[in-house]
Amino acid sequence: MKTNDRLREVSGIIRLVLILSCIIALTKMVCAQDAGDDARKSPTKVEDKKPLKAESLSITVIVTAQKEPEPALSLPLSVTPVTESTLRDADVQAVKQAAGYAPNVFINEFTSRALSNPFFRGIGGSPANPGVSTLIDGVPQLNSYSSNIELVDVGQIEFVRGPEGALYGRNTAGGLINITSRPLSEKWNAKAQGNFGNYSLNGFRASVSSPLLKNRVGVSLAGGYSSRDGYTINDFTRRDLDSREAGFGKAQVFIRMFPESFTVRSSVVLQVVHYL
Repeated sequence: MKTNDRLREVSGIIRLVLILSCIIALTKMVCAQDAGDDARKSPTKVEDKKPLKAESLSITVIVTAQKEPEPALSLPLSVTPVTESTLRDADVQAVKQAAGYAPNVFINEFTSRALSNPFFRGIGGSPANPGVSTLIDGVPQLNSYSSNIELVDVGQIEFVRGPEGALYGRNTAGGLINITSRPLSEKWNAKAQGNFGNYSLNGFRASVSSPLLKNRVGVSLAGGYSSRDGYTINDFTRRDLDSREAGFGKAQVFIRMFPESFTVRSSVVLQVVHYL
């Protein structure tokens, strides 16, 4: 009798498990059918949307690496432009800091920035006979003493990698650094900036620009000062060995001969550096 009762209990449990399994299977089939009907009735919204074009998401950057204003993406060159917005947002104050945005570009920096040498793809040279030249507003500097200057009133920096002797002559076996100043301002602008840090670092720079005659004549003045203590101490004299103090400035005069067609720019860039 006990054996029969146990068999009945086991058979009851088996029947209950089978019934629950059937119910779960039917529920899944109904849900899947409903989802398929909804998908057939309402097509996905992605099909209705128009595909995004790459041109609508890109920003056109104009460079003068080939001495004519052209979009950077249309040139057969390896060029990296660092725009004014990037210089401002990243607080770039020297060419070496801007070089961090360009691949295969290295600028060494000693205590004296005048001895800094740029290297593009491993090609460089000495300060008097560089392998990478620097141009400021289209004027070649003929040596690397200006390759790592303080930046004031700069609109864009272009790092052009590769030989450029056909357009710029000798000393461009590795490439060139093309620095462009801000263009003629259509309204009064004034900016000032200060910074400080350890090793008695302090600096100040300011700029002002204005149109003297609307659409005809404009002027721009900028300058600054920076200094810091040295990183190395002479154990014998207990004095710093590589402290730095520099004053720099730029003056520009714009004369527009024909509105929107031809502008004459005259600029003077000055940098006086004192090292100990």
